[in-house]
Amino acid sequence: MKGGEGHRIFHVGAHTAESLKAGKKNHGIFTGQKSPLELVDEAWTKRGAPEPNDPAAYVVPMGRTIGDGGQKSVRIIVKPGTTEVISAYPY
Repeated sequence: MKGGEGHRIFHVGAHTAESLKAGKKNHGIFTGQKSPLELVDEAWTKRGAPEPNDPAAYVVPMGRTIGDGGQKSVRIIVKPGTTEVISAYPY
């Protein structure tokens, strides 16, 4: 895959396996019945305004636990000035 989509899958995928957590501090792992990409898609439809101090970042409350550390939000990072997702992870 080219462009941001390939990066999106790689970066979101890095938050799906416990083995990838090794060596990373505060590296959340997606949990739940939906796939991580389904969770990100759901979060994207629920997003509001970007974070005030970072117009390329959105924190989206999901109303349920979506991360292995009890996280209930998804943080989505986009390419500045676009809707192209760079990464997303439990927050």
